[in-house]
This record gives sequence, structure tokens and C-alpha cells, in this order.
Amino acid sequence: MKNNKALIILIFLVVLSLVIILAVFLSQSNQSKLTPSDNLASNTSLSLAEENAASLASMPGSPEAPQQALVAPEEIPNSAIQLEVSADGFAPNNFKVRSGREVTLALTATDDQAHVFLFPTASLMGLSMMVLGGETKTITFTAPAAGSYEFRDDIPDFRENTGLMIVE
Repeated sequence: MKNNKALIILIFLVVLSLVIILAVFLSQSNQSKLTPSDNLASNTSLSLAEENAASLASMPGSPEAPQQALVAPEEIPNSAIQLEVSADGFAPNNFKVRSGREVTLALTATDDQAHVFLFPTASLMGLSMMVLGGETKTITFTAPAAGSYEFRDDIPDFRENTGLMIVE
């Protein structure tokens, strides 16, 4: 059992390292495309939409990313979207939110396994979070632009467990 948890944590760290490398690569790639006028614009304050996009694309757990909190089930806000995750998948496996509105997502692992909630897109990597068996974590963020965003459990044995966030 301890070896299983160690393996899962190791896999999570490897995936997180790959995400960091990808973020650095994308950041350097985008910076190299800036023109002098873009540099002047970047010195001005960002719009709320740009700040939100930067927050959602930040590294999970960084000061810029939406903050996660380990909570007891009775501490989950009434307005939170509650997702449960297990080896069988997410319940519910989809939810709707309004673009630009504050959203609190509560994720509970209902089995004794570790699970990694992840949107497999760099623009939402700041919403990634890991829950261990029986844990509940919340994360509050401003919903991105309208569209459909697939999420999944990023633990290798559970990657087929997916869901959909629909932003209207």
C-alpha cells in the first residue's frame, strides 16, 4: 500500500514537472513573439479578463494561481459545485458555469486512491489539484470564456475518467 502511494506521488510529481516545463517553454515562446509595442502594453495594468486568464494558466499552487483549500465536508460552501471522484470516474461528470462569474469547485475523493483533477490545456493548468483518498479540496476561480472544457483524472490508471465544464 505504501509503495502504491509512493508510486502515485512520484507519477504526480513527474506530471507536474512536465507541466512546469511546458509552461516555461510556452512562456518563452510567447515572449519571443512580442513586439516593442507589446512590451509597452505589458507595462500597463492588465484588464480583469487578462488577469483571470493569467491566473488560470499559472502553475498550480503558485501565488498567482487560484488557491486550493483542504476542507471538511461540512465546510463546503452551499454555492460550490461538488464533484466526487473515484476509480469509477467523476460524479457528476459535467457541470455548467457562467463566463466571468466566480466559481467554487469542491472535489472529494470517495475511495482510498489519490486522484489528480486536471484540465489538459495550458490555459487552465492553474485549476489542477490532487486529492488523496477521503479528502475534499476546494478551489475558487473566475470562469473563463464561453466554451466546453474537458477535465480528467490525471493518474495513469484513471485517465479515461473524464468530464466536461460547460461555460456559457
